[in-house]
Amino acid sequence: MGRKLPSVKLERYDDALRVTEAAPLVAYVLSMISLGVSLEGKRLEDFKKSVEQEIARQGVIHITKSACLFICRR
Repeated sequence: MGRKLPSVKLERYDDALRVTEAAPLVAYVLSMISLGVSLEGKRLEDFKKSVEQEIARQGVIHITKSACLFICRR
């Protein structure tokens, strides 16, 4: 530990999602329950309604994503 690598390169991968239907986004959020996200009852209904209204208003919800990979060589 503590040794420097002579070659470190960062590769970025920028991406985006275009959500045009509420159900897949709601299902994705509900799948994150193990990460501490909890939507039940009125909160769930309010979230669904909010997503549906935004899609109706804008036609799409745009979600940006970004990932990266470090390539290191000795």
